[in-house]
Amino acid sequence: MHALAVAIRSATRIESLIWLLDIAGQSRREAAKTVRRTAQALLTAALSSGV
Repeated sequence: MHALAVAIRSATRIESLIWLLDIAGQSRREAAKTVRRTAQALLTAALSSGV
């Protein structure tokens, strides 16, 4: 469970959001959606693998 928490936090921290805005050129709305989708994908994958 700790590894899942670390993975989700690393994908949703401010650095990820800044990268999406500044480097990937996403709007704030798009970046927020990307962060949510990433967190959901990590959670779904972990739950389906029995973590």
